Amino acid sequence: MSETDLAATHELPSVVQSKLASALSAVPPLSGLTALAALASMAINQLALPTLGTHAARSLLARVGYAGRFAENLAVIAGVIALVAGAVSTLRSHPSLSLVKRVISTAFLAIVLRAVVVSTLFDRTHTTREHVYLAIGAADVLCVVIGMASLNRAGSLLLRLCAALATALPLCSLLAVALEVSADVGASSWMRQAYSTLQGCGEVCYLGLLLLSFPLLVPRGLRPHDLVARAAGLLVLVGCAYGLRAASQSLGSDFAVLLYHAQRVGLLLDKWPVFYALPLCLALSAASSAIVRGGQLRVQAALGMLLIFASGYAPRAPGRLLSMTLGFALLARAIVALTELSRGAE
Repeated sequence: MSETDLAATHELPSVVQSKLASALSAVPPLSGLTALAALASMAINQLALPTLGTHAARSLLARVGYAGRFAENLAVIAGVIALVAGAVSTLRSHPSLSLVKRVISTAFLAIVLRAVVVSTLFDRTHTTREHVYLAIGAADVLCVVIGMASLNRAGSLLLRLCAALATALPLCSLLAVALEVSADVGASSWMRQAYSTLQGCGEVCYLGLLLLSFPLLVPRGLRPHDLVARAAGLLVLVGCAYGLRAASQSLGSDFAVLLYHAQRVGLLLDKWPVFYALPLCLALSAASSAIVRGGQLRVQAALGMLLIFASGYAPRAPGRLLSMTLGFALLARAIVALTELSRGAE
């Protein structure tokens, strides 16, 4: 082998890393619209409508309900396009993936997309309990596979922690759903305890991922763009904290109910619902500062966190399952791209 051929063989891994980082750095189309629509859908359907209840005028409830359905359908349509486009670009940029992994990932993705399309285009009679559980399991399996792929490639300690939590979270949800489907959870004490433990562990992973988004997304530089981004994040943090405090004081015991509808958390909901204010506010603040700062990788990770936040912990609705899957996919793409870029720089 000549020296030229030998040099080419040594340069091949760096070329592959560069192409992989370049492909995964690009934000899939309509990802930002999906995140915005998912947040609006959560705010309207899980917060505004239950708060209005039956006390508001019927015309107002009709308009708010229409806005909520529009935001939910928009999130589904844009999310399907973004998820499919992201999956195609990811599979193309990973030449090392085996055919079996490609087929399995495509099959689980098809199950999730089928459930989302059926629930959006048809009435509820077409969405059976079995179909819902199948979609939940497929989405959790797909998120576990995505998380494991990012964990295998994560470089820094922070990225490895984020990838580990992003893998453990859907895994706990998957095991809890499997236990719920396979047997009656209330039949024995150990089943109830195992189910509660899995739910609690998954919720801890969810809150931990929201907390880790702050050091992951907030810019640390002293350039004007960084300072403006941090100032915007601080404004969002103060505004969210004030809003949650005002809601807690005005709603009383109903605040915990609304928080469950929006985020599906329950570990400390009865005893200390204000505890959830810190991770929720920090996640929104970090994502806002990252979007203001700009940069494809930073924005992609921020959109992923916003989608995970909008879907809540262990969602059951097909539309929120789609948001969760897309959120984990965007976060994993950003983690892998950041690692490959740092390795290429070395």
